[in-house]
Amino acid sequence: MRKIFAFLLLLLAGVLPCRAQVQKLPSAVAQEIISSSAGLAKVPKEARKARALADKVSFWQKQTDLSSIDMALGNYFLPNPKVASGAQLQENQKLQLQMVRHWLEKEYAAFKHSAHLTHSVRASLAVDKINYLELIPSQSRLVLLGEAHGHGWIAGEIFSVIEQMRRAYPGRRIYYASEFIYANDENPGAVLKSPDEVARFSLSTPFYRELNERLFHTGVRMVGLENPDNGLKQKLQREEMSFWQSARSWNILSPEGVRERNRYWTEIIHGIYEQDPQALVLVHAGSGHTSYRQLYSLPRLLQRYEPFVVEFSFIKNTYAPSEKHLAVSAPLLEQARRTAVKNPGKSVYFVQVQEGKRAAWLTGSNLLIRPLPANTEGR
Repeated sequence: MRKIFAFLLLLLAGVLPCRAQVQKLPSAVAQEIISSSAGLAKVPKEARKARALADKVSFWQKQTDLSSIDMALGNYFLPNPKVASGAQLQENQKLQLQMVRHWLEKEYAAFKHSAHLTHSVRASLAVDKINYLELIPSQSRLVLLGEAHGHGWIAGEIFSVIEQMRRAYPGRRIYYASEFIYANDENPGAVLKSPDEVARFSLSTPFYRELNERLFHTGVRMVGLENPDNGLKQKLQREEMSFWQSARSWNILSPEGVRERNRYWTEIIHGIYEQDPQALVLVHAGSGHTSYRQLYSLPRLLQRYEPFVVEFSFIKNTYAPSEKHLAVSAPLLEQARRTAVKNPGKSVYFVQVQEGKRAAWLTGSNLLIRPLPANTEGR
């Protein structure tokens, strides 16, 4: 996966030949923002604001690894702009600028509040099974389950979260709303009523169809989130052009496309609560939609329901400044390795709780679940 992404970034940078019009790398946009901010910091109109901006610029210049921004935001800059209209391109460029500026601001905020984060991020280990009931507040109305796509162990944990909550709260009406189920274009927000509907509306991607089939048989109310115009009606395009050259990639991954998808999903979720105010809704989607750190993300659009955000991810080799506070300490990593040796055949997870709203907003989630490296092979 990393090799594929690196290849796509080379296309984006214009290093490799491509018929598509090339967009700038996120790091190039970031460099432009830093340069223009450096110029504004020298304007002596308001000394206090100028000093604050100069502090930010100094941090960005000295401590920000711009290659990390390409890894974090690169996918949103890959769709082929030739499939978009002039108005769409103009709006997209504005959103790309906002997205990169927001990323830079969040990194600086994490640096400024590093002392708070040090005391607010609590890490522990779990072996084989995670007790989510101890980690997710019982009064939660909306739980956002964000993931890194395409991993079997995550699908298994999503099922575990929902099954634990279903068993613990038999009197609550639980809804599973998923990016990996297409909405009914005749009735968005409709609950799937049969195994045939599950098969019809589920994405065919590995892990998700099986997950949806298992969940349906538990009796959980299942609702599709994805706009069918982004998939069901455009499958034939895959035979005619690559995904990254298609209009579908623009609708799904451009900043404008992501914003519109989140808005579409938000309306469906509002509709669930309008019909069932006491509902417990669990939303399953990519972390680019569920993270507090993203612009136009679901927790921002759905603040009224006080969402609790869970992220399933991996330990990274390189960290942006905010992610440094999510790094697993060497002693805990060694403890996890010893635990794995003592428990052969069982999975070992790092469970990280961000205590308080500020820590959650700066790091992206309230709860972060990651496996011990090489602990999930074959799952």
